[in-house]
Amino acid sequence: MPNAPAGNLAVGLPAGGSPAPAATAQGAAPQVAANELERPWGLLLFVTFALFFSIGGNLYLAYTALEYHNRYRSALERLRAAARGN
Repeated sequence: MPNAPAGNLAVGLPAGGSPAPAATAQGAAPQVAANELERPWGLLLFVTFALFFSIGGNLYLAYTALEYHNRYRSALERLRAAARGN
């Protein structure tokens, strides 16, 4: 059936209108389930590393911002002390 209606694609059937051979084989169901369980580990590890990298970056930015704030307050205090001395 080369001209199968597009409605079959919405229900999950391929363009020919019949289910895929792997889905109808009796031994294929456990193999598909095992593949689905193994698949997300790479993505999960990537997202986990990205999360910790992002948290580490934010902690570093907070540390540098605090350091610059302390330097500013120290410089301001020295300026005030110098202005009082004159």
